[in-house]
Amino acid sequence: FALKNFLVTNPGKLEQFFEIDTEKIGEGGFGAVRKGRDKRTGKMCAVKSIRKSAAEEVVRMKEEIEIMRLLDHPNIVRFIESFEDKRCIYIALELCEGGELFQRICKAGSFSEELAAGCVKQMLLSINYLHQNRIMHRDLKPENWLLSSKEEVGKAPLKLIDFGISRKFEPGTPCRTKAGTPNYVAPEVLAGRYDEKVDMWSIGVISYVMLSGQHPFSGKNVDEVLTKVKGALVPLDAPCWKRISADGKGLVKGLLHKSAGVRLGAAQALQHQWFSAKTKAEDADLSSLDLSGLQAFGRMNQLKRAVVTVIATQLTSAKIDALRSMFMSMDKNNDGTLSVAEIKKGLSQAGVDLPNDLG
Repeated sequence: FALKNFLVTNPGKLEQFFEIDTEKIGEGGFGAVRKGRDKRTGKMCAVKSIRKSAAEEVVRMKEEIEIMRLLDHPNIVRFIESFEDKRCIYIALELCEGGELFQRICKAGSFSEELAAGCVKQMLLSINYLHQNRIMHRDLKPENWLLSSKEEVGKAPLKLIDFGISRKFEPGTPCRTKAGTPNYVAPEVLAGRYDEKVDMWSIGVISYVMLSGQHPFSGKNVDEVLTKVKGALVPLDAPCWKRISADGKGLVKGLLHKSAGVRLGAAQALQHQWFSAKTKAEDADLSSLDLSGLQAFGRMNQLKRAVVTVIATQLTSAKIDALRSMFMSMDKNNDGTLSVAEIKKGLSQAGVDLPNDLG
């Protein structure tokens, strides 16, 4: 269930609606990211700009806008609106103060399997929502998961960002464009024929790294990494895996099946026992988690990397928190989306008069 955002591309001038900081938060080869304040609401946001002279980046940004306008989910960064002038295209997105998930894990110094399960579940909820709306992300990786606030990991909601290479899809019609980041790309992408299950593979790799602090497919160069990805051999015999529960390892295996047909789908993965069973494994100390490899791949797109540090949803107001809680409580089957029946029941319980034409 998805509604198109009411705030579509704004034909007005950016400066009419936002006060933009002169200081750049991030800068890439073709544009920049600055903080801004919405004059209408007083809320801070992140404003990403791309110069029109960079033709390929402009096309990608316009496609990103079209995808983001369709999305509305507690674990996906929310698009505010977009602007265009003679020189640039701008996207205003809600601001994140929590930073990247993996950096926060490292900063905390320790991380439990139970917390990891909570993080992976939030990732799956957002991906299930995307797939139900026939959108595949195609570039899931650690730096694209942010914390919405400075609250500790496990309390601050996760937010998925960067829809620059996301695509709409039709079930049964394979995609062929080779896109993604080497360490997280699914083997079938390299073969040039794939579907939305590529996102599940990427979640599997992220889960593997989160639980072990190691990459399942590492190498000295991109070619070496891709060769290992094609082989799809998932090592789970390192000493660090001895402290991980059988359910945790089972989910990772289910997400990293080489055959997309056998690989878990998002809705199926959400029903996995790992999320319902209270893990008995000792807290895994991931203070030594090495992010250098992840950051190196992130530097392949400097502007994207800059945006990562500033964008996501700001959930500081009690009203937005209440709305998020209501969404979660209405989502009875835990699939990250709301059916018409769930919406009707939730609105009724909230004392809202239901329109006659609602389903």
